[in-house]
Amino acid sequence: TSLVEEDQEEFSLTRTINIFCYNPTAVKTLFEYVEGYSHMIKECQAFDVLGDMLLLCDYYIIPEPVKIILDKMENTPVTANNLVTVFETGKKLEINERLKHVADVLIRRSLTYAGANLASWQSVL
Repeated sequence: TSLVEEDQEEFSLTRTINIFCYNPTAVKTLFEYVEGYSHMIKECQAFDVLGDMLLLCDYYIIPEPVKIILDKMENTPVTANNLVTVFETGKKLEINERLKHVADVLIRRSLTYAGANLASWQSVL
């Protein structure tokens, strides 16, 4: 085989990023972080975006922003506006064995919030 053919075979083994599986904002924010714009992650409060960034970091072995993302998830409160998103993000992350502990915390936080507020919601309805 020629050198060009060997190079093409080697090139075809590299991973491509299937961005259609992830939230577009998560992809954009993570790439901006890699380019040096770390403040974008710190400003993000959307659990679905943070969750997809964790999945991207895990799959493509990008360890640097993981602590920032986890800290952001921990310090962003669960509210009535994001309750379903927090729960859904937890369910999405629990498929990944390495992120199962994060998923468990998110699911627990959402259920705790829902349980604590259920009585007041029932009185309003």
